[in-house]
This record gives sequence, C-alpha cells and structure tokens, in this order.
Amino acid sequence: MFSFSHGFGVLAPSWKARVADIRDVFCTWWREQLQQQLGVHAWSWLMGPERRVLQYRAADDLVELTLSGAEDGALARTRVPQASLTEAIDRILAAHQLARTDVDHALVLPTEAFFARRLLLPSEVLSRVHEIAERDIAAKLPFRIGDIYHRTIVEKSPDPKRLIASQWIIKREIVENEATRLQLRLDDLSYVHGPSTAANTPSPLIALGHDRHAAMPWYWASVRSLVISGLVLATLAIGLKIWHQQQTLDDLDAQIAASRDRARTVRQKLDGLELKQAAVMRVHLDKASMPGLLDLLNETTTILPAHSWLSEFQLVQLAGSKLEQQLLLTGFSEAAAGLVREFDRSPMFRETALTSPISTDAAEGRERFSLQVKLNRLDSVRESPR
Repeated sequence: MFSFSHGFGVLAPSWKARVADIRDVFCTWWREQLQQQLGVHAWSWLMGPERRVLQYRAADDLVELTLSGAEDGALARTRVPQASLTEAIDRILAAHQLARTDVDHALVLPTEAFFARRLLLPSEVLSRVHEIAERDIAAKLPFRIGDIYHRTIVEKSPDPKRLIASQWIIKREIVENEATRLQLRLDDLSYVHGPSTAANTPSPLIALGHDRHAAMPWYWASVRSLVISGLVLATLAIGLKIWHQQQTLDDLDAQIAASRDRARTVRQKLDGLELKQAAVMRVHLDKASMPGLLDLLNETTTILPAHSWLSEFQLVQLAGSKLEQQLLLTGFSEAAAGLVREFDRSPMFRETALTSPISTDAAEGRERFSLQVKLNRLDSVRESPR
C-alpha cells in the first residue's frame, strides 16, 4: 500500500512532488531492507525507543485515555472526568516513565465527523496524487483547502492500469472545538482519527502536521542507521570476499584431484602399452627364431633323394601353440619308408612321422607318401652339428 499524508497549504510544483515521492519510496525501501537484515530487537535498539500514542476520546462527561504502541498494543486505558484530565495524563505517562514529548497525541472523533470518498485514478498519475487530490477537493467539493485537514491513501486495484484512492476530510473547526472542549492545545495533537471499522476498511486517520518532537530523534536514528548500514555492508563485503576465496581454493583442490586422476589413468595406459609392446616384441623374436620358408625349401630339397619329389608342401601352425610349426609333405619316392630317417637326421626337423600308409601309385610307378615334420628353432639348429 502507498499512503500519502498531508495537511493544508500552497500546492508544491509537480516536479517537487515527484522528487518527494521518489525520496519517500527509497527511504521506505531502505528502512524495510535494513529492518529485515537486523531483526526486530536490533532495529528497535537502532531506531531508539518506540513512540507511543496517547488517544483522547470524549464519552459524555468523561474522557477515555488509551496509551498504546505499534507493537505492544494497548498499554493502559482509563476513563476520567474532564476536570481531572491533566492529572490523569501525567499519571498514566509517569506510570510508563514517559514525558508528554515522548508520545504522539491523537484525538479520536466519531465517524460522522469525517467526509470520506473513493476515487478511481489511472496508474500513471501516482506521482501526482497530492496535486490531483487537492485540486479535486477545490473543484468538486464545498470545502476550501485552508479550512480542512485531509489525507489520501492510494491502493493498487485489481486492474493494473488503475489506482483506488481513499480520501478523508475533516473541518478544522471540528478539530479545534473538540480540542478546546478537552482543554488540549492544538499544536500538541499529532493525529485525528475515527473509531476502528471493518477489517478490510481502513479507519480515518489524518496527520495534523505537528510532529516536532520526532524531528531530533529521527535525525540521530538516521545517523545511527547509516553507521550500522555501513558496518553491515562492510561485514557482508568481507564475508563475500572470504567466501569467494574459499570457493577458489575448493575449485583448485578439485582441479588438482582431477589432474591427479588423469595422470594416474595416463600412467596406467602407458604401463599397459609397454606390456603390449613387450609381448609383441617377444612374438617377433620367437617368430624370428623359427626357420623361414626358403630355409625349409632348401633343407627339404637337400634331404630328398633324386628319385623322390613332392606334390604338396604346406607349413601350418600347431593347434594350441602360437610358435610351434610343422611341415606337411606329400609326394612320391622309390623308398618312401627311408625318408622318415633322413628328415630326422636334419637339425632343422624333428619328430618326423607318416600321416597315412605308403601306397604304390601305378601311374607314377613310385610309392606315394605323406609326412609331418616339426620344426626346430634356429638357435638349436646353429648349435647342432650337421
């Protein structure tokens, strides 16, 4: 809710009203944010003692006095005869260790003493509500600005393009007569308001502009507020810097841990690669230690007699071994049985055996044979005499 309280006087230029509105909005926001950060107790200490309100309400020949606070509610309530009003005021204030200048004095008048109305305004005129309200009173109502007290409360309506303005007006003559009847000085009164109404309807409340007692405490409260605000902001800045430094350290720790994990992974991959390379080297060395195909052909040609020849020469890998190899030989010879002994004599071969019975081939006129021969390593071939 945006509220605007004003008394009577010459209309200020629109730009001054607009500057005042901006100032009021900023001050209200600043106080709310600071109060939210400090908490209720710290805020009460900062702003000083809460100003109480002493209400005067005439009822027949009696006057009802009510001392209340914004947070504590009604602190004291009594009815006294009008003749003893001064003594009752001093007594009720002394009971709470207060002076007359420590409280705001408010005059309670019946609802019929106020003139109330509601206005529907476009939202664009929010900064000019003071000026519009006073001009509208002078143009449409039978009042002169100098003869009344008035107040306007502006609320947001369901329509975002509209504002609802509630306005209360009371004649100065009514306020002065009631203050005179109760033997109160008009300059001592801060507010005049009506009795409480329905929960959703604000009761009439008009400031009379006599708030000189609060000027000095608010000045010192503002100074203290600025000092405390600076301390709070400095504390927040230091805490934010420390938090950023801790975040940076945490990020560096995480990066170091990630780098350590990556280095460990790379080391494991390098170790695995070295193992694979060593295995490949062993395979290559093992293969290099076995006789080559040309060596086998030369040795076989040397072993076979002139009356023998081959029809098939096959080099195969032994099952279950990556290095063991053997020759499968098929051919014709006049003395096939003696070939087994001849191949066993060679240092390059071992374990020569027939893989099928020897048979006579009628077309060739020789014996057909099939042999299998295992190969020796080259180092053993070099060491064995031929």
